[in-house]
Amino acid sequence: MGFLTQKRWTGIIVFLSLIGLVSCGGGGGGGTSSSATPTSLQSTATVSNGTVTALGSVFVNGHEFDTSSANIVDADTGIVNSSLNSALLSSGLLSPVVGMTVAVNSATNSTVAVPVAKEVRITPLVRGYVDASDMTAGTITVMGQTIQITSSTSFTDKRACTTGITSCVPVTGQSNLQSTSGNVVGTYVIVYGYSYAQSGSSMAQIVATMVSAWDETNTVFTQPFTTDNGVSTELYPFKVSGAVSLANGIYTVGNETINLASATCTINSVTSVCSTIPNGAMISARGITQPVIGTNTFVPNVVSAFTGTSAINPGGSTLQVGQTVEIEGTVSLVSGTNFVVRGITIDGSQLTTNFPTVGAKVEFTGTVNANGSIVASAVQSELSSTLSRTIFTAPITVAAITSGATAATNCAASLPAYTVTILGQPVVVDCNTEIADRTATTFAAFNITNFSSYLASLATATSSPTVYTVISTYLDASSIRRATGISVIKAPTTGFVSVSGLATTGTSAVGLTPIVVQGVTVDFGSATTTILVNNSPTTSSSLSINAGDYVTAVGAVNTTNASEVNTNIATGVLAVVQQGTMQNNANTHLGESGDHGGGNIGFRGFDN
Repeated sequence: MGFLTQKRWTGIIVFLSLIGLVSCGGGGGGGTSSSATPTSLQSTATVSNGTVTALGSVFVNGHEFDTSSANIVDADTGIVNSSLNSALLSSGLLSPVVGMTVAVNSATNSTVAVPVAKEVRITPLVRGYVDASDMTAGTITVMGQTIQITSSTSFTDKRACTTGITSCVPVTGQSNLQSTSGNVVGTYVIVYGYSYAQSGSSMAQIVATMVSAWDETNTVFTQPFTTDNGVSTELYPFKVSGAVSLANGIYTVGNETINLASATCTINSVTSVCSTIPNGAMISARGITQPVIGTNTFVPNVVSAFTGTSAINPGGSTLQVGQTVEIEGTVSLVSGTNFVVRGITIDGSQLTTNFPTVGAKVEFTGTVNANGSIVASAVQSELSSTLSRTIFTAPITVAAITSGATAATNCAASLPAYTVTILGQPVVVDCNTEIADRTATTFAAFNITNFSSYLASLATATSSPTVYTVISTYLDASSIRRATGISVIKAPTTGFVSVSGLATTGTSAVGLTPIVVQGVTVDFGSATTTILVNNSPTTSSSLSINAGDYVTAVGAVNTTNASEVNTNIATGVLAVVQQGTMQNNANTHLGESGDHGGGNIGFRGFDN
């Protein structure tokens, strides 16, 4: 198949839209910081709520937590992932996987240098059938929730048909999901991620970090298991969670009406009358029976509601005044000095820089206040650093990877750091880099401790000296280019490469000359198949590029210059977003702009 069909080069514009460079509607408000250096956040927080980014132990919010003595539990029920529940343990349902959202409760012996987990609470948001899938919008609908799929959303498939006698196509992306049609239900999935919009909003209610396909008939959803309190309960196959809206006595989450007539309810883990659940509470509704096809009404067996800081550590220990927490999520509302993340209102009055904007993915550290709020003391906004990141998609030579690079100061001295070279640019990979293998079909640990050997094994397995990667980078204060994320991806059959970043030199239609994007020379001209400026097609004869414009170039590596991308060929692409457009629209994106895997250019533009 050809490299760039209309659908595929549109993926580039999807990428630019997601990072807020061209208008994509929604959002707004606030400014962004020019700082691109990631902030080292608190690693001795009482609770660290975020996404699992690597394994070995468990990496959450940039910290490696020792989980050797930790309990792994379901956040809703307290069901323990241990030999007490052998069927559950062998199923892998509660085994941490990259992309899962979790709440890590720190042990008393946890330190900044060696974070130790006492408990890891797994927090899926939805379990149910895919009722609709919109590939253009990048959304799916499950249990009445519109779920945004981003380039950093991971997919797993735990269905029996992937390994059994009866075969099926494994779910590796949104295109493999089946939607409900007539009386035939769609793919049954478990969705992990961040609550985003309020109920009744036209925006997505959830930004997905992982979508996992399962068999709804798997007995792990219906058989009783032992909890951390020693009682017996079940998970239930159907679940919806999020901020609840109460109007005229009717409860809704997203577009799903929650009928509480048969439910047993708790509020902040205390048994309560269901009708006393307040408007705006974060709830988890679980049941044995799916909603009737064609309706948006769910009749759950059990509903857990959480208010205030209890929503940070659902089902876990009560947070005390003065305790420190850290949370990762997407900002859904900004009002004065307050902002909302995952349905939790955060007091940002103490922040002097990096105040987040609607749609930004953030990690923040805060303290539990006497009034029950969270007062943020530090925040890292990935939107703030988007424009200063450069994303490379190209093969790297494994044998050329060198160890001994200067790691960031927050990395433990015992952890290695490496230098990789992509499109002629040296990039440091260290403990802060989120590392993933998007080609893997079975689980194997891949992190900074085995980075070099893992890539070497891939090269050996494919009999190739290179592996294809997407690397998201930034320049630190010492002008060292560091990787925020590196993902191994399937090599495109065309061999094309790309660079996305701020132009450091420009050119005009009069006497076109190559431009430079963060060290990479980009050659283009009349033969470049697609040239876009601010999402509008144009020609090389009317093109003007200035230093500071955001440029995405897709083409081939110059055979005599590894630092040059040639787009002046058939199916080459040059997309430019001018500075004025960036400034006007940088805040109108949704959520996962800062995916450390490198953006849609790496996964959609190069889809074989």
